[in-house]
Amino acid sequence: MKHLLIQFTLSLVVFFTVDIVWITQVVKPLYAHYIPSLIRPVPYIPAACLFYTLFLIGLCYFAIWPNYSLSKTILQGSAYGLFTYATYTLTNHAVLRDWHWALSLSDGLWGMVLGGCVAGMTRLLYTP
Repeated sequence: MKHLLIQFTLSLVVFFTVDIVWITQVVKPLYAHYIPSLIRPVPYIPAACLFYTLFLIGLCYFAIWPNYSLSKTILQGSAYGLFTYATYTLTNHAVLRDWHWALSLSDGLWGMVLGGCVAGMTRLLYTP
């Protein structure tokens, strides 16, 4: 149980560190360009915390906790990230009038990269 909590905590630190750069440097300007009327001036923190928690529990469960090889951990994390982020972005594309393909493509690819990187880095930092 202890190693699960350590891996979850490490994945949270890695995820937040990498994702904050993506959000501030890529997402914010991209969304401001395509969907400025939908952007909050300040993020809604309870929803962000819930997303981070659920995403990371899933990433740990499907990619990190099984103790796969490093390459399989990265592959599993990438697939999980792609599927979860693509679900979000393609749902938005289906129901929001001004959602652009650039948003769907960037979000889906980012989910794949982020999931693989976080899973791989967590595995490299701590393997029980």
